[in-house]
Amino acid sequence: MTYRHWVAGLAFLIATTATARAQDEPLPQAVADAYLAYEAALADADADAALIAARAAHAAAEDERIDPSLTAVLAENHGYLANVAGHFEEARDAWRQSGRLSNRNNLPAAERAWRWHNAASNALLADDNSDAWACSGEAIDAIEDLDGDLEAVSNFARDAYFLRARLAATRGRTMTAGALARRLLELPADVDVEPGLVFALAHYFAGLEQLMREDVGDAAYHFHVGRDAAARIDADPIVTNRLSALAVYSREQLGRLDRRGEQHDDREAELLAARLADDPVHVRWYLAADEIDEEVPEGYVPAAPIERNPPPYPARAARDGYEGVVIVSFNIDETGRVRDGAIVDALPPGIFDEAALGALSDWRFEPATQDSVPVSETGRMIHFSFRFAD
Repeated sequence: MTYRHWVAGLAFLIATTATARAQDEPLPQAVADAYLAYEAALADADADAALIAARAAHAAAEDERIDPSLTAVLAENHGYLANVAGHFEEARDAWRQSGRLSNRNNLPAAERAWRWHNAASNALLADDNSDAWACSGEAIDAIEDLDGDLEAVSNFARDAYFLRARLAATRGRTMTAGALARRLLELPADVDVEPGLVFALAHYFAGLEQLMREDVGDAAYHFHVGRDAAARIDADPIVTNRLSALAVYSREQLGRLDRRGEQHDDREAELLAARLADDPVHVRWYLAADEIDEEVPEGYVPAAPIERNPPPYPARAARDGYEGVVIVSFNIDETGRVRDGAIVDALPPGIFDEAALGALSDWRFEPATQDSVPVSETGRMIHFSFRFAD
């Protein structure tokens, strides 16, 4: 059975169920005729004719103002077949109308969530990010109305949360993207399914959010697990390399925390290792301690900051409500000046990069020394968080 036939068959089953629910209310002739044509087209596996008939049945139902729950299902059928035909704007409009009818008539939350999620997905396929954002918000609201009883939406809840998180990230709502990603990761896991790209990117969003909150330990956990998931599925090297760089950076930051004070213990690193070892997806901790915590050569003193002002909040970002984070790599020369600043990662991309690099270029360090002689230091990294006060 082809995907098109599967979708058409599913649409037929849904419409048949709805018709049975409304059997005490005779259908107006225009709706009945269009629906019979729709059934005949499905029986003939004629997807084009089925779409024409589904479109007509939906329009007739709207004109005749029949039972709203049945109209919502006919709109849903219309949306299914328009999507299969590649008419994404038409599919979005049909699914959105189905969602509106569901809201207006207080239909079950699972039905509302499903319809709004499909409206959002088709809006995204139609390159209408603004409408996708609005529709995905309706889908998430409906899922949250289930108060944790997610069995009825288990087949699409992850996709709904991830779609919303992706859209939040593109709109400069990085903290929101991370919170949505964490909700996704809290959903019951299917132990028979290997974590995929959605899982990896959810950890990416969650890690950046925790980095913005200065919770380096939690950020390191998310980046390590996300990097492992990306490596398992042989994801796009850009994704894997980005998560790898963030895992390295967060692990280095933990090392710096462990070296503060007089104890110089490995408490933070040990906490991370224990958490990763207990993770249900059995991640591999690629970064052994000796890969990151290199022995400092005898007589070597690393560079120490003496002047570092935070970057200004870009006016456009403040006006548009953007929040985000930028991770920058840089070197420090023998005079303590910053050299070779480069963006390692930024979300949203291109919004805060210039402010971060500009501020970093003005920083001054007491240069590193080897046996009291100033030397350059390479491969330093730092992150800049741009967020509004809570």
